[in-house]
Amino acid sequence: YMGIDTWGVDYVLLDKDGNVIGDAIGYRDARNALAMPEVDKIVSKEELYERTGIQRLDYNTVFQLMGGLRAGMGYCGCETIPLLKENGVTCCLENMWIQDWKSKKIYTACCSDMNEVIYYVDAFNRIAEEELFGFCLDTGHLLLLGLDGKTCMEKRGNRIKALHIHDNDGVDDQHLSPSLGVNDWDRFLKGLIAIGYEGNLNFENPGSLKQV
Repeated sequence: YMGIDTWGVDYVLLDKDGNVIGDAIGYRDARNALAMPEVDKIVSKEELYERTGIQRLDYNTVFQLMGGLRAGMGYCGCETIPLLKENGVTCCLENMWIQDWKSKKIYTACCSDMNEVIYYVDAFNRIAEEELFGFCLDTGHLLLLGLDGKTCMEKRGNRIKALHIHDNDGVDDQHLSPSLGVNDWDRFLKGLIAIGYEGNLNFENPGSLKQV
């Protein structure tokens, strides 16, 4: 048997069709060091190490991403912030999940951690110097991860700008209509009241059509 150990920290951003967005930036670029204090404002050095377990170096990807954001090229694309400002659009990050399709075990993914959402939304808005980013709370994804809707809403508060409302059996992402799954909708409604939510209610229920 032969094992191969590789590593690398250069990267480029791609759009949904696999096309490169912006220029490739060398991982030794000086802007990374300037981005480190900005990351420290979002997550402490101790917590970052606890999450990643890697040595603190200015070319770690998290510092490169922040450097890109500060330069107008980052997590949401190289021209996202200027475009949002120009068109008066709010960009919402959504709580996601991933699954091991063999074992069927479900894991947390981007923005499923309440603190992570707060970090991202607040950091992007701070860089944009105005409120251009918010959070889209997906009820079905919360349920798959065993998270309580009311608690999550109270934690994220007025950062919640949109809702994806659907139900499931707690095992599969079925996108059922409310009450056709096992979600606690009483807690969900109490959460909306607690944060004074006045936005749109977007029902994502194509799974219910399969039951008709």
